[in-house]
Amino acid sequence: MDEKKYVANTPFVSWNEKQRIQALKSSLELLLDFGEKYVELFDLEKEQKNNTLNKGFVYFDQSYRHIVELTRYVVFVEGRGKKFTHYMVRAALEGSMRLEHYVKQNKEEQDKISSIEIARAVKISQSDDQDGHSFAEWMQNLELSPEEYTPQRSKKFFDPFPDMRTLADSSFINTVTNLDWYVHYEYLCELTHGKLVGIISLEQEGNTIIFYRRNLMYLHSILKHTLLLVDKHINFVTQDELKHVIQLSDRKAFYGENDLEG
Repeated sequence: MDEKKYVANTPFVSWNEKQRIQALKSSLELLLDFGEKYVELFDLEKEQKNNTLNKGFVYFDQSYRHIVELTRYVVFVEGRGKKFTHYMVRAALEGSMRLEHYVKQNKEEQDKISSIEIARAVKISQSDDQDGHSFAEWMQNLELSPEEYTPQRSKKFFDPFPDMRTLADSSFINTVTNLDWYVHYEYLCELTHGKLVGIISLEQEGNTIIFYRRNLMYLHSILKHTLLLVDKHINFVTQDELKHVIQLSDRKAFYGENDLEG
């Protein structure tokens, strides 16, 4: 779908900003509800494996949940917090593009990426995970060797991913939305880094509601992109249902409709 043209020829363009936000939030809530199916599938997998999981599963599961939680925060944030939602949008975009790179790799390369990413977490954090397991136990369960995988301080800090320019250029999100997402990533970076052009942009917009609506539009594309990646990673077992949900989501966002009739 050429989303740019799709939006230009819909009722969305004639709505006021509050109506646009309401439609986008309704659409994102639909996607988030569907995304919970994947969380349930991953939780079931963990239960069946008695929390003894391979490193690839852990990396993918945690990365996906992080994107979902970032999106959920932006959808439900209130008040002045809306002005700072670009932090979450940028993180969600980075996470989704890295997840796409991961999905495209063969099993050996996926294991390498997940091992390095988990080791980075081990090196940086000393806290327990959500289930109360220490990172030392986590490493043991994943059969990771600290000597082999603990990253040393370096220029890229052992980053297994290409830079964002490369990730953005190779992402299918560009084709789906007919946008150059690296340009939008740069814009989000200007805001998060507190550079003058970003600060001026925020001040010129004046009304936070416009800024917040734009971030919801970003996330509408990013979350769809992420759900498609998960479906691919689990061998398209939800392909038909996901396709229908995405269509309905688009109709909610840009037409304000609750079904696909008409």
